[in-house]
Amino acid sequence: QRDLPKTLPKTLPKTLPKTLLKTLPDTLPAVAPAQLPQHAAVQARQQSMEDAVVQDFKGIAFSATMLWGVAQVLPVSMQERRDALIEIQTRHNATCACCQKNTSNIVAGQGNPMAELFLIAEAPTENEELAGQPFAGKPGDKLNEMLNAMGLNRERIFMSHILKSRPPNDRPPTRSEVDQCGPYLLEEILVVRPKVIVSFGGPASKLILAVDEGITLLRGKWGEWTPPKIANVPPIWVMPTFHPAYLIRNYTQETRSQVWSDLQLAMSKLTPPNKM
Repeated sequence: QRDLPKTLPKTLPKTLPKTLLKTLPDTLPAVAPAQLPQHAAVQARQQSMEDAVVQDFKGIAFSATMLWGVAQVLPVSMQERRDALIEIQTRHNATCACCQKNTSNIVAGQGNPMAELFLIAEAPTENEELAGQPFAGKPGDKLNEMLNAMGLNRERIFMSHILKSRPPNDRPPTRSEVDQCGPYLLEEILVVRPKVIVSFGGPASKLILAVDEGITLLRGKWGEWTPPKIANVPPIWVMPTFHPAYLIRNYTQETRSQVWSDLQLAMSKLTPPNKM
């Protein structure tokens, strides 16, 4: 056995020499996700998505569990978009905590997967629940009249709700319900990628625009919905207006003129019907 050198100190120093400390970096170098094990790379991606939530969303919460536009490349063709919308509906029905608690039937988004016009409302009504489609009953008939006047029909647009099931006693959705069910609507919007969103009524308009103003102040003024940065989709125009049900209850010349004016503004951003 060799003897230890006489120059070796009998005890280790309590602190590192100052000259050595100067050579150490202040922080560890960043490691690229590609160098991490697969599970760690996924965690890093989820963290970047959660960071995007803080930066980009104040209304309907963007969820790191969203698939389309986040973890999955957005579809392009009509069939690819249709398949993606079916996948969203299937996943929603199996995983949405809000709609699993509600006893009402689920009303899924419906329409053209490549629509330029996307209509949203707050939550299904009893008529919509019974019919199994958005905008049913007398408000649906009124909507059909509006679409016909615009040179459109239900086959050319897409329709959906922030909540896919009717809250008990038709009460307003809670913040928790919006956070649980709302992200599925955001995925639908990302898959369809319309030119214009028309938000019917105050609650839907406030949530999609992340503002506090009521519908009387919001209607007739352009807003924007900004997708999460990771989706790489440009902002989408939003035109708030009165809900068809409100129009029926307040069927005055003034209200009808206001709604028609709002819809004409929306039409100005769309491809003319005769050129579709």
